[in-house]
Amino acid sequence: MGLPLTVVERDYTSLCEKQPIGRLLFRQYCDTRPELKRCIEFMDAVAMYQLAPDEKRRDCGLNVLDTYFNNGSAAHLPDIPQDVVAGCRERLEQSPCKELFNDCTK
Repeated sequence: MGLPLTVVERDYTSLCEKQPIGRLLFRQYCDTRPELKRCIEFMDAVAMYQLAPDEKRRDCGLNVLDTYFNNGSAAHLPDIPQDVVAGCRERLEQSPCKELFNDCTK
């Protein structure tokens, strides 16, 4: 029996996002496992999307979608449900807001 998700989320946030040394060690660990490395690269791409200027955000978002959610891509993340990906693509076409990938990054 595992820990409740809220405990895991709180520990991750505390150790890996708020503490620089924890973040670095977590990223180094993820680099040793290809499936986790892709997740870290996705999180970095989402951060770049969120920082992109408004006029470039749509193209940056399309790049994220094509890189991480295209079945033929080497960086494909199969664990994200297709309906979530489809919703992201649809919202990106309507309004490329900074929160577009929030459901995917959970």
